[in-house]
Amino acid sequence: MKIVKQSSQEKHKNLEALRKKMEEGGFGELAANIPIEPKGAPKMSEILQQFVAPYLDNISTLRRRKALFSLAAIAWNTVLTAESEKQPILEAVL
Repeated sequence: MKIVKQSSQEKHKNLEALRKKMEEGGFGELAANIPIEPKGAPKMSEILQQFVAPYLDNISTLRRRKALFSLAAIAWNTVLTAESEKQPILEAVL
């Protein structure tokens, strides 16, 4: 698998597009207030990798690895969601 490094400008453009998509979806104003790259903050991708690290040895395919990261992101985001909104999210995803 070839990894392509994005320029900082491309990365920022892609993150802005993601934020806009989230705003138009169910996240609304919550997404509008998310800082794209807070200075000095750890990268969420690195934290998510640490979160799933104990399970990676049991994953043998790229498809399953992607599924694990998706599930981890859903779990992470659901914890941050208001209690009244958690059940509908879990029902839609799982």
